Amino acid sequence: MSDGCSGERGLVIGCYNTGNAANVYSALSPAEREARAVAQGVKIHGEKYRTELANSFSIAWHRTPYLEGGWTSPPYTSPGYRLLQQPAGRVYFAGDWLSHSVAWQHGAFLSVRATVTALHQRVMAG
Repeated sequence: MSDGCSGERGLVIGCYNTGNAANVYSALSPAEREARAVAQGVKIHGEKYRTELANSFSIAWHRTPYLEGGWTSPPYTSPGYRLLQQPAGRVYFAGDWLSHSVAWQHGAFLSVRATVTALHQRVMAG
């Protein structure tokens, strides 16, 4: 995904990996991950990829407490999955992991839309 590339500043995802490559990157510090990703990006995009970098962000999903992964494929018929799709009083849960399209923004948008629809129906029911 890239965004704002025609503007003064934009966002470019410079590295996304899985499997053993993800394990190699996750063992590095954030600064080391940036250096490695930028070195690879320079090979494709030239030196401006390095010189015009304003900042960076990286995350090792499997090392994130209580998350332990970037996404999941839950058993969609499990009682726990169905329970999380229901509000707990005034608390609603939403996220790509609560949709049948567990894939980045698309799944998150589907889940949020379902949550907003449920909220709207709750308000209209009075």
